[in-house]
Amino acid sequence: HPEEPSAEDSEEEVGLSYEAQKQMRMMLYQKESNYIRQMRAKMDKSMFKRIKTLGIGAFGEVCLARKEDTGSLYAMKTLRKKDVLLRNQVAHVKAERDILAEADNEWVVRLYYSFQDKENLYFVMEYIPGGDMMSLLIRLGIFKEELAQFYIAELTCAVESVHKMGFIHRDIKPDNILIDRDGHIKLTDFGLKARQHQRCLAHSLVGTPNYIAPEVLLRTGYTQLCDWWSVGVILYEMVVGQPPFLASTPLETHRVSFASDLIVKLCRDPEDRLGKNGADEIKAHPFFKRIDFSSDLRQQVAPYVPTIAHSTDTSNFDPVDPEKLRSSNGEEPSLKCNTAVKQF
Repeated sequence: HPEEPSAEDSEEEVGLSYEAQKQMRMMLYQKESNYIRQMRAKMDKSMFKRIKTLGIGAFGEVCLARKEDTGSLYAMKTLRKKDVLLRNQVAHVKAERDILAEADNEWVVRLYYSFQDKENLYFVMEYIPGGDMMSLLIRLGIFKEELAQFYIAELTCAVESVHKMGFIHRDIKPDNILIDRDGHIKLTDFGLKARQHQRCLAHSLVGTPNYIAPEVLLRTGYTQLCDWWSVGVILYEMVVGQPPFLASTPLETHRVSFASDLIVKLCRDPEDRLGKNGADEIKAHPFFKRIDFSSDLRQQVAPYVPTIAHSTDTSNFDPVDPEKLRSSNGEEPSLKCNTAVKQF
């Protein structure tokens, strides 16, 4: 088939001068930009039909929603402005939006839309129907070797992709690892992510205590290496059945031999931690002897594939306590609250 004529060819055919061509292209660009701005301005929650709540967080909830005009399904996160402001999380929320908007890789949940109204901020994201890793851990108790190897291999690739973008995740935990319909993982919940500037140590205290690296907890400054500590803790939980630092008394050692060396090398001081020279040295560990990192892991058949009966099946997510569904209060957000997030 002959190639389609370009816009420049069409302009020349109708006899437009160079200046006229330039002016027309500028006009079309401005119209397109205005249209995009108008569409963003018109976006509001009425365009989405709420189907079911998937989870409740400190600032709001995530629900399965259908876009009325297209019928497409999304996970819509609703964040209450007053709670975001009271907990001093405005910068973190903006960071979540920015990293999800910037992330264009298969390991991170995709953000499609973001908008706000008087009370709330909204993230409309890719719906991942297989539930999260925590739900799977609760269901299975302890992972078999093949499953642990596969998911830690994918988690290593996912964390590496975040690091290559220049970010530190800082809150790698089973709740933030989603499983897609084919059994592959994606990272989510980027509300507590920090941009890593070169030769820069972050000092804010974030993360979940069971999975948090000691250098984060001690506020001694940390780098991307803190995420590899969390990967080690998650591997421990997969093969033992609970995080190593969950109990107030030392957990009896039940470490499975094939994973113990990797766990020890990930859960140690940053200067000695595996991963200090990049993700490749983690991938080279004998624990992954059956994993071919040179191939696309997402194209392989996963050892676990979630059961999904229909498009709106949410059975892979834990049921939400009805008491938690009730709104905390009916107070309207203050002017200060709206001003603080006006650039959202």
